[in-house]
Amino acid sequence: MSDFKTLLPQIARSLVIGLVGGIVANAIDFPLAWMLGPMVANLVAALARVKVAVPMNIRTVMLSVIGIYLGTAFQPDLLDNAGLWPISLVAVLLYVPVVTLLVMVYYRRVAGFDRVTSVFSSAPGGLTTLTILGTAAGGDEQKIALVHSLRIMLLVFTIPLIIAAVTGIVPTRTAPEGVAANDLREALMLVGCAVVGPLVARRLNMPSPYMTGAMFAAAALYMTGVVQGLPPPWLLNVALVVLGSSIGSRFSRVSPREIGRIAIYALGAVAIIIAFSAVSAFAVANVTGLDFLSVMLAFAPGGVAEMSLIAIAMDVDPGFVALHHIARIFEIIILAPFVARWLTAKSG
Repeated sequence: MSDFKTLLPQIARSLVIGLVGGIVANAIDFPLAWMLGPMVANLVAALARVKVAVPMNIRTVMLSVIGIYLGTAFQPDLLDNAGLWPISLVAVLLYVPVVTLLVMVYYRRVAGFDRVTSVFSSAPGGLTTLTILGTAAGGDEQKIALVHSLRIMLLVFTIPLIIAAVTGIVPTRTAPEGVAANDLREALMLVGCAVVGPLVARRLNMPSPYMTGAMFAAAALYMTGVVQGLPPPWLLNVALVVLGSSIGSRFSRVSPREIGRIAIYALGAVAIIIAFSAVSAFAVANVTGLDFLSVMLAFAPGGVAEMSLIAIAMDVDPGFVALHHIARIFEIIILAPFVARWLTAKSG
């Protein structure tokens, strides 16, 4: 509790800076303004050595809110194309080791990272898991954490801009469209999803349990027609401000010089990831007939919540996107401990 009181000024500062960033970004019609605006504003503040912070417990509460909104996408007609999903799910499981190998070689040969740091900096997901396991195996903790933070930030920032440049469509919508929920009973049921869903997901060791638990709980209600109304859009915008501020404020404890040095290599890695994701998505879309943009967002490893929100903004099925990212994270969580054990044994 004392730690939280100590951080309170930094939390308030980060959220105020994030809110201002969101307002400015929204005013100029910037893509995903309420997430990218706070993220950039907090990054600038962090680089200016302003003390900003958004603790994980605040972020997790907002992830439950985001999970509810993602769950609203699971309407009864969602399963019309679900017969094609196993093909793309298998493809994303094959995608993970290949893209990891490509980025690992890049970090090893170009950035000069040691072997362990290269491996755990390259796997596309599971920031906390990879940092802990990579450090235990003898890797550089700061590099692994910083590289993954930069990967998420750069992908979340560049994907909407690339989409806007290629398609001419600026992804500004963040909340699903439909009839707002006026029924108190439905509202209480959605609150229950945000509380009970994460508890069940944690018991099942699901990745990103606060978001995925709330999402699947809400999805069950929407697919069965028990709940039909949508939560208010402003609540999602609040969650986005917190999420964006959280991503940007991660860099407040790292020197600008170190961020700049690693960011150069991270940019190269992100370019490899985007190129390989696009090639993979193009191949899968041609084989299955699925929409290329949907598959691209399902493959690009920018974070489950973040890429699903981009899907909502682009009017792409967020349920499809979220499920593929959950499968990707599951694969990494399962395989990473074995890789860590092998590397530890090999290095003595």
